[in-house]
Amino acid sequence: MRDKTKNGIMPMRAFEKLFLGTSGSLKVAWKRGTAVDEASLSKGEVQVNAFRFGPGAERSLRELVSGSTPVEIDLRGLSMGDRATLMSCLEVVAKPGTYGYLTRERKNETMELKVSKGGNVTAPIKLIVDEGTRGAAEVFARALKSKGIATVVGKTAGDPILIELHEFPNGTGYTLAVAEYSEVKK
Repeated sequence: MRDKTKNGIMPMRAFEKLFLGTSGSLKVAWKRGTAVDEASLSKGEVQVNAFRFGPGAERSLRELVSGSTPVEIDLRGLSMGDRATLMSCLEVVAKPGTYGYLTRERKNETMELKVSKGGNVTAPIKLIVDEGTRGAAEVFARALKSKGIATVVGKTAGDPILIELHEFPNGTGYTLAVAEYSEVKK
C-alpha cells in the first residue's frame, strides 16, 4: 500500500480536500495503461433551487425564472404533485401548445397535455432529476425537454404517471394513479 501512495494521498484525504470547504483546488492524476493524465479540480459554490409540486409551486417557479440568468431547478426525489399544479407550473414556463398526452387506462381515454396561457421565460432552464423523480415532476421535466424549453440532467424513474392524493377527514388517505404521460410524436 505504501508504494501506491508514495507520490499521492490516501483516498479519504482526497475526498476531504474535494468536498470540504468552498475554495481551493486539487491537482489529480491517473494512469491509463502507461499514459498518465492530469487535471486540476477547482471548488466553488453552485446554487441549485429546490422545488416542490405543492401549494405555492406556481409562485415559487415564477420567482425562480423571473430574470434572464440561467436557472437550475432540483427535482430530485420529487414524487408527489397533482395535475392542477403541473398545469399551472407548465403555464409559467411553457409557450402555448401541446406537450404530450395523458392516458387514463381505466376509461381508455387520452387527453392532450395542453398549455393555453403560456409564459414568457427567457432564462435558460436546467432541471436536475434522479430515479426518485416521478409523477408530476417527471411529466414536467419530460414535457419541457420535449419542446427544448429545458435541459434535463440525470435520469428519471421512467414512470411518468400522474398521481392523485385523496385524504379523509381523519388524516388518512390514499394515492391513486390516474394517467400516464406520453410525449408528442415528432
